[in-house]
Amino acid sequence: MKRTAIIGLAALAGAAWWWTQRGQSSGVEWGERLPDDTQIFGGDGYEGMEGSSMDDVLFNEGGGLGGGGLGVVTDAPAWLRDMAGQIVGQYFPSLDLEMVLAICKIESSFGKNIYRDEPKIGDASVGMMQTLVKTAQWLHDIGYKGFPYPSAETLKDPATSIYFGCAMLKWLTKKGGSEEETVRAYNGGWGGRKYTSTLPYWKKYLKARGQYA
Repeated sequence: MKRTAIIGLAALAGAAWWWTQRGQSSGVEWGERLPDDTQIFGGDGYEGMEGSSMDDVLFNEGGGLGGGGLGVVTDAPAWLRDMAGQIVGQYFPSLDLEMVLAICKIESSFGKNIYRDEPKIGDASVGMMQTLVKTAQWLHDIGYKGFPYPSAETLKDPATSIYFGCAMLKWLTKKGGSEEETVRAYNGGWGGRKYTSTLPYWKKYLKARGQYA
């Protein structure tokens, strides 16, 4: 109980950078410090953002993660829909495939080799789902081992990017909340899901799913 409480408080408080042994751990080990939102989500982390404020009400508060009646991503390439569908079906059956495809569209416009430096945190966002390299490695460390230990180079592979992007979404869904909260947290961290700075991302998501003209 004490061990669980310490880990939970570290995650909620946005603890300092984490260190852990690579490659062999099967879960969150004793003494591991979870990364804070800025380190998970790069420059869009909510901590310290100027001009941000809390939203009084989420657009779709209480909504589920099964799509919430939103439309399909009609312009997703057929090969990507097939690949993502296989990954979601095999590893993340509770995730909504259309959520994954919409985030691919927002993050990379379905591009395969997108690379963006994140100099403030000494990292890079890579691949179709623009996952931070250190975040993907951390996800592997805590148990998402369906794909080999990731690097900046391997995350350029669409399947690898989709797997670790889905792992991030799955980790966020375990924290609870609506579909909107999960999507906005993917952009700005769990704390940032209720900040106005992540609202444009949610609007892009709705547009990708046919909700805005």
